Amino acid sequence: MGLARRWLNPAEAADFDQDSQPEVAVVAMPHIGGGLKSISCTVVS
Repeated sequence: MGLARRWLNPAEAADFDQDSQPEVAVVAMPHIGGGLKSISCTVVS
């Protein structure tokens, strides 16, 4: 987040867009009216 007193509240991890890569849904800065965001993850095997 890059700033003091900013944090994420993880909500769910799943393949939301059916591309075979997981995404993590988070509520960004819920303490100040944040919104739901999706973060892509790269799986290395």
